[in-house]
Amino acid sequence: MQEPTTENKQIADYIDMFKVVNDGFTVLFARKPEREAVKILMKKYGDKLKDIINFLPKYNAQVKNQYYLVIKPTKLLEHIAYVFEYKRTIDKERIRLEHIRLSLEQEEKLQQEKKERVLTTDEQTRLERKQKMFDIIKNA
Repeated sequence: MQEPTTENKQIADYIDMFKVVNDGFTVLFARKPEREAVKILMKKYGDKLKDIINFLPKYNAQVKNQYYLVIKPTKLLEHIAYVFEYKRTIDKERIRLEHIRLSLEQEEKLQQEKKERVLTTDEQTRLERKQKMFDIIKNA
């Protein structure tokens, strides 16, 4: 029996990763179009392919039309643009939410500083009043 080449091992590893979206992923090993699709994806995306495959459950969860489900390498190759578009949408939303969070934190910090300044002003006013009363009592 032949020893699998490094490329064949990588292809098998990537196909194995499809178990997160396809319970019957084992049949994919024997299908030449699936192996060829993985080769093309490996060539084009390199190590990023792992992240792309790991993202597929999130992508598939939002798909409304069953035609766009990605459960095998050939489908991923067909619909990679949709997957990337959805990922960009999620990333933009994450950035927007982070901006909102930071803005709220900054606003809260400003409110706290404003509060502290008001307290400082109040304390100063009290001190001045006490000083005036002390002066009145002293001069009487």
